[in-house]
Amino acid sequence: MFYVTEQLGKTQALTPEGFLIVRNAPLARTGLQLYSDKEIPLTGDSDGHVIVQRDPQEVFAPQTIMSLHGKPITLDHPTDNVTPDNWKSLAVGFVVNPHRGTGLQDSLLLGDLVLTDPHAIKSVRDGDIRELSVGYDSAYEQTGPGRGRQHNIVCNHLALVETGRCGPVCRIGDSMPRPLQMTLMSKTRKTRHFHVYL
Repeated sequence: MFYVTEQLGKTQALTPEGFLIVRNAPLARTGLQLYSDKEIPLTGDSDGHVIVQRDPQEVFAPQTIMSLHGKPITLDHPTDNVTPDNWKSLAVGFVVNPHRGTGLQDSLLLGDLVLTDPHAIKSVRDGDIRELSVGYDSAYEQTGPGRGRQHNIVCNHLALVETGRCGPVCRIGDSMPRPLQMTLMSKTRKTRHFHVYL
């Protein structure tokens, strides 16, 4: 529950201070998602693509859902994980109440957003940035040529992005990232965690 003084639409409202509340925003989804083998520690197909399965039991695992509660919202993805050392310069709000959707939304991880930064609020209200992408760590399993599966997803932040990997379903309505700055481990060790974006 939020105390708001101005309802801006079905899901958006303002607090007395002018913070923007977005209720039940789709943050992530289950199913297949496309990655490059330069992003994750899996062997891609002849084009370097990997189709990764994100099972409901992983996306909706209690640790995954609760790892997103209270996490910062950023404008695009930062180079590194958000930590106490860089939080003040990166955070434009925070996530609360992450939960699995029901009915037609049972494949979605939903959450409420509290945006506290004036530039971020204006960008969302003007429609300049509306898609969402979770920054997280996870383990990977190779299941076939150009195929894989995610395990043990632990969220670090939620980014407001222009183009999300999840597609238009995850809007304020995930991010096809710019080249990610990460160091890939040997492809013979598939269980180490890597920081990527969903």
